[in-house]
Amino acid sequence: MGFVDDWRPITVCRMVIGGFEAGFLPCCMFLLSTWYQRFEIQQRMAFWHLIYLFISAFGNILAYAIIKLEGVHSIEGWRCIFIVEGVATLDVAIFGYFLVISFPDQMLASGKR
Repeated sequence: MGFVDDWRPITVCRMVIGGFEAGFLPCCMFLLSTWYQRFEIQQRMAFWHLIYLFISAFGNILAYAIIKLEGVHSIEGWRCIFIVEGVATLDVAIFGYFLVISFPDQMLASGKR
């Protein structure tokens, strides 16, 4: 989205991202429920929402700091937000691919603990 010149592609991209994000929270809660017993999940979900609260609180501050990069490499400030946060998201996704382990039932079947 940081490389487009018109608002229409950004609108379409935001709708597609919104569609994918709609299933993100339920999937994360499902994954938590595969690892923890029922009485342990509430604390993990509370931590999840607490982390989300802090990310929401400091996201605007981060965006303000990134927008101050306006003019670096002759890129507008609002584009810098999409580019920097997109690169950070890709870095976390690549790292997470190797960090996340399989489901408990698959680990027990393969003999790993």
